[in-house]
Amino acid sequence: MKAVEGALLLLMLVLGSVCAVQDLRRGIVPNRCIALGGIAACALQGVSLICFSRDFTLWWLVNMLLGDALAVCLYAAGLWAAGDAKLFMLMFLCVPARLIEPYTLSCAVIPYCFIFVPAFFFILADSFIQALRRSERFDAGSRSSLRDIKGFLAVMVEMTAWQALSCAAFPSFWEENAFFASALMMVLAYACSGRAFLQRGFVIALHALSLGVMAVMGVWRFSAAPWWMVGVTLLCLAAGRWASGYNYRRIPTNQVREGMILSAGAVLSFRMSHVKELPQDPREDMKARLTKAQAQAVRRWEKSKHGKDTVVILRKLPFAVLISAGFMGWILVRTGGLFI
Repeated sequence: MKAVEGALLLLMLVLGSVCAVQDLRRGIVPNRCIALGGIAACALQGVSLICFSRDFTLWWLVNMLLGDALAVCLYAAGLWAAGDAKLFMLMFLCVPARLIEPYTLSCAVIPYCFIFVPAFFFILADSFIQALRRSERFDAGSRSSLRDIKGFLAVMVEMTAWQALSCAAFPSFWEENAFFASALMMVLAYACSGRAFLQRGFVIALHALSLGVMAVMGVWRFSAAPWWMVGVTLLCLAAGRWASGYNYRRIPTNQVREGMILSAGAVLSFRMSHVKELPQDPREDMKARLTKAQAQAVRRWEKSKHGKDTVVILRKLPFAVLISAGFMGWILVRTGGLFI
């Protein structure tokens, strides 16, 4: 049993290291590595589940599927690339079933804590350093503090409405899986803050009305609990809003390469150009990464009539590094510093 589980964890370490290096060097996660690693992980995990860990199979499978579904949602939202989502699935496939906590869905979201909490603090620390260096801030003055406060309050109303509805519909589930449910609420908070439709007045009013109806029916009453989730969500939104101004970098146009993400302003400036194959999608997420042809077009654009010597790009986080390190960190904590 220990030999098979050790092989799974060794495979996780090797695959995670290879993908992390490739992400740092080339900005991509190699599909061949994911495919070969997936075949090896399936074989080892199959032996482990059939021969040694049958009692943990159901909870391992449910937690893995929920975690993988959230990874796909993060890809759909443009937060990370398809390769990052596939790497997350591969890493979870390498987790020995005995390390999954039974009778709870917490392990479906705990790996994300080990991935995004370090990423969040890295972004904050990097932004603080950029501020001390008086680096160029690209969104300064673009939004008022009052508008930000209104946006945060709207998110709180919507998150509270969904929390109240979830508690009323599935009280036992919420109680038994408080950590998982709280993580879902935080994901919902970010979705509400990042989607223009969910920031519209009638949508916010509809959520507030639903709270009022549930209060009249006696299935909800105002409460600050869980206070930590509300506080952490507000802190994350506010800190992320401040740090976002340093999430850009100005580079010479002739240095634009495949896989980079241009700022919305840079893409909009291409609208007056007749250079073919210039990117036209102003979204600032992983789905807007430049193809090889688009990168070549941007470099040609520099020498055109409306071209500029510099463009602004987004500073991409190496998520493969964070995913690999996050899973290994989780395993170390889960086993008390020992892999098996």
